Order: sequence, then C-alpha cells, then structure tokens
Amino acid sequence: MSQSGSYSQNGGGGGPLKTLEGNDGGKVFPSAGNIRVLGDGAGFNVVGNSSTNTLTVSTNIVWGVQRTTSPSITLSPFIKYILGTTTQIIISLPTSSSPGDMFWIVGAGVITWKIQQTSSQAVTVGLLTTTTGSSGSVTSVGRNCCLQLVTAITPGQTFISTGMVRGNLSIV
Repeated sequence: MSQSGSYSQNGGGGGPLKTLEGNDGGKVFPSAGNIRVLGDGAGFNVVGNSSTNTLTVSTNIVWGVQRTTSPSITLSPFIKYILGTTTQIIISLPTSSSPGDMFWIVGAGVITWKIQQTSSQAVTVGLLTTTTGSSGSVTSVGRNCCLQLVTAITPGQTFISTGMVRGNLSIV
C-alpha cells in the first residue's frame, strides 16, 4: 500500500493525507476527513491508535515452508511445499479444509509431481477442471513447475488455482 499527500515532515505533521493507494493501484479518498482501514474479521486485523497515529496490522494465519524429498505428502493449509527430489512426488489434497485455505507447490528441480484426488475432489486451473474423484489429477510436465491453490466454497472438495501457475501441467 502506498499513500499520497503530505503526511510528515521531519517527524511533524505536514498537512492532511489526501489518498491511500492499494497494491492494485486503486485509490481511496477521505470521507469527512477520514480514511478507514478494515480487516476481514476472520484472520486479518487492523487496530488504530489515535494517541500515536499508528495502525497495527496483524494476522492469525501461520505461514510455513516445508522442504521435502518424501515420495508422497498431504497438503496442509498455508504451507509452501518446496519439492526437491529426482523422482515423482504424489501429492494428496486434504479431505478437510476451509474455504480460503491456501496451498503452494513449488517444484524446485523435481522431475514431476502429481496431485492425486480423493472420491469427491476436483481442481480447477484456469479454464480446465479435473475429473471429479480419484480418476482426476494435476501432473507437472517437466522441472520447476509451481502451483498455488485455494479451497473454494465446498470444504475439502473444490480447489481453484489462484495467482501462481508456472510450467506445463497435465489436467485429467
């Protein structure tokens, strides 16, 4: 997030804040001299302190990185899996996840990886959706393929690719 307008001069106030600009370039202008910054109430929180003119932004989401050479793994939410092996890794989707849970698969030199679904699961990548159930899968084709997934509305069943997709993927 960036801001425009004079907001500080050597530690002192320099005039009113005119706008706040988000990462996407969208601008927010004050209403009655105020700009509100709100959290989502679920895991992202914003607390204002009027005596110090500060905002404290926090999250209760735990992020992690797991490097693995295991031949098979089950994804856990908010973990970035960095796969490093010379043989294919079989990836299982969680059977229980909440809408908005995110998962990252990073093929760091790995030959290939394959997401193997259970009976009611499906994965959508772009305009393509896997066959629902255990016959559906997403497989990387070649080295260094990456994928970011989010659990959609149906917990543990529907996963959608958002943002990061790198390399060639086979969608069955």
